[in-house]
Amino acid sequence: MTLREPLAKAAGLRANRRPVVIDLTAGLGRDSWALASTGCTVFAFERHPLIHFLLSDALLRARLEPKTHDIASRIHLYGSDAREVWPENIKPDKDTVWLMDPMFPERQKSALVKKDMRIFHELVGSDEDADALFVWARQQPANRYVVKRPPQSPALAGAQPSMSISSGRVRFDCYIKPAASLSQ
Repeated sequence: MTLREPLAKAAGLRANRRPVVIDLTAGLGRDSWALASTGCTVFAFERHPLIHFLLSDALLRARLEPKTHDIASRIHLYGSDAREVWPENIKPDKDTVWLMDPMFPERQKSALVKKDMRIFHELVGSDEDADALFVWARQQPANRYVVKRPPQSPALAGAQPSMSISSGRVRFDCYIKPAASLSQ
């Protein structure tokens, strides 16, 4: 992933800035992997047991390969909802980026979603508590929260984003706290 890609821009990556990222909805780990490949340390949470198992196995295998070891080693995976078992070893601060990619709502279009995501959606279902997870995350220390959404969907929890970064199939809503509120 390059710094010009929408996810990198949304996370606020710069040539000399690689924040710690907390991925609250790791899923198949694609966003976590992309961010770790740029040098970010990622704490990823996946609460569905089967998806967590698959991602854990993939990371274990990636750590065994010399070409992918460093990237996989920057991802720390937890098999739970972050709200239930917040690890004491994670100390978020104002530079931490919180990332959410809740399950997209059912499509209105007739075109099918890619096969892997159809299977994933059948296994996991929809994220009924995505709004509550987002509200909880915004109470944690940080100045940047990023939510991945379909292009035409409403903002999560009705919160107006500070900015949005769009690419054809997804939109990254970025919520940035003003500098004055960071000292609180």
